[in-house]
Formats: sequence, structure tokens, C-alpha cells
Amino acid sequence: MLKRSVDINAIGRGLSPVVALDRDFFEHIAKLRAARRIWARTMKEKWGATDPKAMCLRAHGVVVGTVCTRQQPLVNIARGGIAGLAGILGGCMGLQVACYDETWSTPTEEAERVAIRTQQVLRYESGVTSVADPLAGSYYVEWLTSKLEEEIQAMVDKIEGMGGWMAALQNGWVHEEVKKGLLDIQRKIDNGERTVVGVNRFQIPTEEDFKPKLYALRILQMSINIWMTIGILRKRGITKTSRRKSRTYKRQLPIPVKISFHMYSRHWKPTLLLQR
Repeated sequence: MLKRSVDINAIGRGLSPVVALDRDFFEHIAKLRAARRIWARTMKEKWGATDPKAMCLRAHGVVVGTVCTRQQPLVNIARGGIAGLAGILGGCMGLQVACYDETWSTPTEEAERVAIRTQQVLRYESGVTSVADPLAGSYYVEWLTSKLEEEIQAMVDKIEGMGGWMAALQNGWVHEEVKKGLLDIQRKIDNGERTVVGVNRFQIPTEEDFKPKLYALRILQMSINIWMTIGILRKRGITKTSRRKSRTYKRQLPIPVKISFHMYSRHWKPTLLLQR
């Protein structure tokens, strides 16, 4: 973007990276705080940004699905709340909490509602959003933030030494690092070094465990709808048609689908999108 003469301040104000939030409460608070430090320093010293807003990291925190467990899935509600709180205390500007039944199936409307309500409780009832960086000055948080900042900066320098992110991705280094991290976490869970409630400690019999609602019938109906619609599209020969005619045809479809279009050569082709 800089090569296209886009101002670095405009770039900094417009970017909003996504940051994963997991189980370790203080680690993810410190990770976000360290990322904010590195972002501000890099934008100012390396890229020459002058607008304070461009030096402010607008991170969007996402409580990843790996937080959830298949065993005792209702406990995932607590996990999502704790991880979401860590994101807010770390300074994320947006938040998305995983649904408690994600390890079972496509989240149900009930699970989606609980995830949204968790975010709303954190936003409107907890009071944590009333203060910016409320853990500033904490000995442990400041020490951990500085430690992670050094480690993150060292990894950034290593990636740049490889020729950048794309080069590190293409030579397999990124995949190996992710693989090593995941295997290390799983090893600690397997040997009991890392406790996961309901998985390696505090288990209950399978027959007593909560079973979320599954969307098997809904998924089956959605699949039937897709193939019925594809058959209708082929039969009526609208694979190459104008947007006006296709919009007219959309109103004639007997099943709940949406049709969007993207340019391919000189023709518009229908893309099926399921309505939830």
C-alpha cells in the first residue's frame, strides 16, 4: 500500500488485526498489551506515522474454538467468559466469544445467544470497559508484558530475516512452529501437566454428560436445498444470464436460498448462499 502512495497514517487507522484468545488469562492480557507496544513503536519509528490514532492497535479479540471441549460442554460458557475478559483487560477493541457447542456441531441459536449475552454482560454489567488498561502497574502483568514483548519482537525479527511473512510461510517454518506449539500443549494435557476440567480431571460418566442439540436434520435439509436449487438452475439454463433476469428468477425459487453474483469473464454466474 505504501508503494501505491497510501499514507501510513491512513493505513494505521484502517487496520484492525484479529487476535486469538485462549485459556491462559494473564498470558493473553500481557500478549495484547505487548502487541500494542510493538505496534505503536513500529508505526512511529519504522514507518514514520505521526497520527496517534495510527499508532493505536485496534485489535479484535476472538475467543477461539480450541478453548471449548467436547466433554461437559456447558463449562465452555465459563471458559469463553474468562477468555473474553482477558481480551478486554488487554485492550481489544472488539470481542467475539466462541459458542459452547462448537465442538459438537454448527452452533445452535441458543448457544449463539449465550455467547452474545456473555459479551453483553462483560460490556454492560462488569464495569471493565470503564477504565483503559486497568491492570497497568501490576508487577506481574508488567513483567509478563515486557517478557512477551521481547519474545514477540525476536520472532518478528526472525521472520523478517527470512524475507518476510510469505517467505516464512512458503518455506514451512510457520507450519512447523504451529505444529510444535500444538503438540506441546497436547503433551501437557496428556501427562496432566496442564489441567483441562472435564478432560483430564474432574470427569463424569459419559451417560451423565450434557448433550447439546445437534443440527443434523437442519444440515440435511440445507444439503437437499442446495442440490434441488442446482438442479433447477441447470434445468432452466440460467448459469449465464443477466443480474436482472436472475433477480427475477430468485423470487420464483420455491426454496430458501440467496443468489449472489461475481464477475467471471463477461458473464454473471450464480453463487448459492444458505440462509440461516
